[in-house]
Parts: sequence; C-alpha cells; structure tokens
Amino acid sequence: MIRIGFILSSPSPHQVDLLNAVARRNDVDAFIGYVNTRNPSRHWGQPRPNLPWENLPTGILQVCTGQLEGWVQSKPADVWLLSSVYTSPATQVLARILRKHGKPFSFLGEPPRPRTGIRRFIQYHLMMSVIKRANAVIGTGVESVRRYRKLAGPHQPVNSLPYYINVTEHLLNPPIVPPAATEPFRFVTSAQLIYRKGLDVLINACRRLPDDGWTLEIYGEGPLRGELESLSYKVGKPISFRGLLPYARRDEVFRGKHCCVFSTRWDGWGMVLPEALAMGLPVITTDQAMSAHDFVRHGENGQIGPADDEQFLASAMLKAVSSRDTLAAQSLAAKAALLGYTPENGADRLVGFLGEIADKAA
Repeated sequence: MIRIGFILSSPSPHQVDLLNAVARRNDVDAFIGYVNTRNPSRHWGQPRPNLPWENLPTGILQVCTGQLEGWVQSKPADVWLLSSVYTSPATQVLARILRKHGKPFSFLGEPPRPRTGIRRFIQYHLMMSVIKRANAVIGTGVESVRRYRKLAGPHQPVNSLPYYINVTEHLLNPPIVPPAATEPFRFVTSAQLIYRKGLDVLINACRRLPDDGWTLEIYGEGPLRGELESLSYKVGKPISFRGLLPYARRDEVFRGKHCCVFSTRWDGWGMVLPEALAMGLPVITTDQAMSAHDFVRHGENGQIGPADDEQFLASAMLKAVSSRDTLAAQSLAAKAALLGYTPENGADRLVGFLGEIADKAA
C-alpha cells in the first residue's frame, strides 16, 4: 500500500477521471489538498473526485504562522504530487516545505510558456526553484517532457502524464460520414476567446478560403468576443459564434462537424484535441498545443503547423475541403490515436512512477 498526497491547484474536470481511477485501486491510500477553491478563469465549477479532500491554509497569515507547514507535516504520505501553477507563491512555499521536511515529491505541470526578456528571466527562476527541490518532474505529454528535460538536466527523473478524460463512449461511435459535394464542409473550434488561442489568426486565414462550400463555428466566450465578431464581419465569410456550452454538453460542439481547427498560440495541453479526435474529427492545429504531439499524426488524422501562421491554417483547411473523400479514413485514424488513452492506464503510470520515487527516497 502506498500513501499519496495530492496537492492540486484547483478542482478540474481534466483530473477527475484519473483521480477516480486512483481511488478505485486497492493498493493506494490517497488524499487531496486544493490550493484554490476554484479556477476563476474557467466555467466548470468545482468538480471533485472520489477521494478525501480539503482546502489548504494558503492565506498569507496562515502561511506566516506555520499553519500550511503544519498541515503538510500532519499528513502521513509516502510520496507527494505537487500540481499547482509554478508562479504561484503557494506553490513556491509548498515546494520549500516539502523539501525542508524531506518529503519526496514530484512536480506535475504544463511546461513553461515561451517568453522573452525579463518575463523569461523571472519565469525560468521560478520554475527552477520548484524543479530543483523536487525528486522528479511529470510533464503533460511527450513534448512537455522534452522541454522539461532541458530544464531538469540528465539526472532528474522526468515522465509523461497527459490530462485524462473518459472518452470510451465516443470511441464506440461510427466514423464520420463525408459530406456530399453539395453540402458544406463544417469546421469547428472551441476555445476561450482570448489572445492566446489565436482565433484572430484563424479568422484572418479564412480570407484565403472560397466564399462558400464550408462553414466555421466558434464555441466559447471571452473578453475578445466583440473584437473577433467585428473581424469576422469584415472578413465576410461563413463564420458564426455559438457561445459557451455547459461543460457536461461539450461533445455537442463536435456533432455534425467534419474537422476541428485549434489555432492556439500556446496551450500547455489542449484538451479539445483528444476530445475532437475521440469524436472522430481530424484536427488542424499548431505545434504549440502540447496534446498535438501525443495524438496528431500529420497527414493521417490531421495536420500540425506553426503557430501564428495564416497561410498554414488556410492551406490545411483548403486541403480538408478538397479531399473530403479521405475523411472516413482520417476519422478512423483519429479514433485509433486515442486507443489506450484511459484513466486506468494513466493511474497505472502515475502510481508506478510515484512508487519508484518513494522507494528511492526510502
């Protein structure tokens, strides 16, 4: 039996299925401490797994008076998983507390977003402050691991653990039927309407497409909605904004569509890609979506290109429209990429890796 202490940034549906898979194991005793009660930038509320949990005493007074340190000391964990935003003061303090008391832990997180100048300097030192205190690092996917290895060096263990959701039911659905020549080819994207998601690049790329024979539906909300709608109006193409669907209904985004376009400038994971692939949609995305490197096979179930590149997006969309006869094969390849992507497999990998860390520390 291994006792695992999870310290998580906030409740997230991208963690629930994996943690529930951990909870179902008879060789693990686990609990959760949340740094924040919820993520204010997300609409999904406070989804929690079937594990004991509590909110951490991370207020300034609670940290200064030793309550946070006392909480960590009181928990009988063999190994810890610290998965919180590395720029957060709470994360910096927790890494120091765990190290101070000799408690073995792995840091789990999305890789640092590429920065320049003073922001890059600050980012690097905050990240290294956590990494150098951790016994190991877990990255969100294979590309995340590659980037972390550069930071961690050759001697620190680095492993991959994607975010997991249960897509079993979606994989059982039949592949997508290509639209008839007289029907429009339906593109879809789902993202926060913020600069980082690159929707302005996508809308501008649509200038290069024909006036008909395709549509693009944009799902999501955010501060740039008005600006993006104005840009779409100027472009004068068949683009529509559909707003935000409740998280539990997110699969409706992909129904009746033929291809998902994810034009992100940066995503430390990008759950929309495995969701779309599981629904049988080939995807067009950028190399700055970490999940693309785990699941997208260029030319087989989608296309990957550089971020901030209107020409790439337009060319990829034109290719999709003009080669709709290959859509069924691409749809099968999309689903095939998700075989083995199960919370149970993720739990096996996580528990095994944390067990190794605990054994080495012992």
